Amino acid sequence: MSAVDAVRLERVRFGYEPGRPVVEDVDLAVPDGGFAALIGPNGGGKTTLLRLIAGLLEPWSGTVRVYGRPPRAMRGAIGYVPQHVDVDARFPMPVLDAVLLGRLGAAPRPGPWPRRDVEAARAALAEVGLAGMETRPFAELSGGERQRVLVARAIACEPRLLLLDEPTAHVDLVAGARFQDLLARLRRRMTIVLVSHDLGVVSSLVDEVICVGRRVAVHPTADLDGAVLSELYGDGHALVAHRHDLREPGA
Repeated sequence: MSAVDAVRLERVRFGYEPGRPVVEDVDLAVPDGGFAALIGPNGGGKTTLLRLIAGLLEPWSGTVRVYGRPPRAMRGAIGYVPQHVDVDARFPMPVLDAVLLGRLGAAPRPGPWPRRDVEAARAALAEVGLAGMETRPFAELSGGERQRVLVARAIACEPRLLLLDEPTAHVDLVAGARFQDLLARLRRRMTIVLVSHDLGVVSSLVDEVICVGRRVAVHPTADLDGAVLSELYGDGHALVAHRHDLREPGA
């Protein structure tokens, strides 16, 4: 493990309109090898924080560091999985090509893909359970399959830090159970930060929960009780309490 935190935010403030911050006074650290979940009400700033960590946004003030450096300097070490992706069915990119995009890096190379890149992309597809689907058009996949392709794209670059935005939002319970197993394997070799409304993921996998509602508060998973959730979401808090212990018939 590194002596430097995987993620560190200090006094971070950011918004999309002048004078209207979405997040402010954010101090946050995720250790190398850690697994943290961002939870909170819609519009509270969870996705914004994830994009700041990914280097897709620049804070108005404060600092964001990934392994001690600005996120844009660490792009090759960060895998990012967005919640939504727009797909134009008129341009049916094969699944393998979609995953290979994760190998582009900061300076795309002309010509055919090197063998090492293709092998890494195939290995990533196998890890997410999509081996044999390399030639399928991405636009024809189900929502859950697309999500797994996006995860494969993110891990194909062999990142040190994996960022996921609502990774179980478009999957059923059985697919969610498989996804939990995948995350449990991935955390053995990388730091993970995810946005989730799924209490099953939060309680069973993560080390700490980062409650986001413009500002942040960090809680160990063991402290995530009804009082904390009610304070964050209100009495009608909307976390999903799934039990991901389903098995397929014959499993």
